[in-house]
Amino acid sequence: MNQVVRTSLVALMTIAQSFNLALASEPGPAPEPGGQSLPAVDGINGKLIFGRAVDGTDSYAIGGAVTLPIGDAFGLQIDADAGQLDGVTLGNIPVYLGAAHLFWRNPSKGLVGFYGDYAYVDLAGGLKFYTAAVEGGLYLDRFTVDGLVGVRDGDLIEIGFYDRIRLLYYPLDDLNIHVGHSYAFENHSLLYGAEWAFGSKSGAAASLFVAGALGEGGGSATLAGLKFYLGHSDKSLIKRHREDDPPASSETIQLTYQSLRLHQRPGQW
Repeated sequence: MNQVVRTSLVALMTIAQSFNLALASEPGPAPEPGGQSLPAVDGINGKLIFGRAVDGTDSYAIGGAVTLPIGDAFGLQIDADAGQLDGVTLGNIPVYLGAAHLFWRNPSKGLVGFYGDYAYVDLAGGLKFYTAAVEGGLYLDRFTVDGLVGVRDGDLIEIGFYDRIRLLYYPLDDLNIHVGHSYAFENHSLLYGAEWAFGSKSGAAASLFVAGALGEGGGSATLAGLKFYLGHSDKSLIKRHREDDPPASSETIQLTYQSLRLHQRPGQW
């Protein structure tokens, strides 16, 4: 296991150096008061997510994530999520998901890393799905481009291409809106959403969010709810996303819900 971690860090460092060189003409990382560059992760931090479907189905999702610094340049995030998918004629179907993200980040420029997840759907003896992807983000003033590109495999589907790309805009430090594209379970989707943070105090903050997807076949899946950020210093939403918990790493349960929901076909589930 240690050899796997060391090999992953070496590969990630190589990618990160290439990414950093490509952005060498951009301004350097924002300095701290003492003249030091910001680390990839500003200390151990976490997040809780509570969401419910607003598309007329009896579906919900809860999740949590912890992000840890690995030295100054790298970070590791672990997600654990659970939810319920409305199976229509089959009743309510439990869904569980775990994910891990190993990444390099420069808070003034962007992020690159590796992502993997495992989803279990408690139906027909248990349906399992797996994702392996490269994760990235590019920070351009009040815009962020982030995403995952890789492969997904599992029951009911053949191994195939997977992506989730988003463009986020922060008109205010504590508000973002986004649009994007996802291809999962052989279905193209248009993504949209927004998040507004408030009440930052003693390192903690809350936010309201909505995240939706429109499938190519006309289906839709939308979650709305609350997020709670837990850190060690007060900061705006845009800073939390770039210094603490990467937004590309934190939406696994709602993205899985949307993918599974849009993949449902009459008489299949």
